[in-house]
Amino acid sequence: MASQLNNVRLKLEQRRRRIEEEKKKMESIMARQREKVGQEAFLRAVVGANRPAAAAENTSPATTAANANSTSLTEQSAVMTN
Repeated sequence: MASQLNNVRLKLEQRRRRIEEEKKKMESIMARQREKVGQEAFLRAVVGANRPAAAAENTSPATTAANANSTSLTEQSAVMTN
């Protein structure tokens, strides 16, 4: 009877550990996803503030960021030549 009780306790402990590991994995995945979404939202907000609304609707954040960088470089070079 005591050995059966110990076996049940061991199985329950293993199950608890497995559940905790899965929980940690899911929390890690969710944290990475939140970070990624937050970063994308930030880039959209920053780049969107620098561009007119009509032009910003049809571009992705990566394209928008590249366009913003090239525009600012063009403006900088124009200022430097004047």
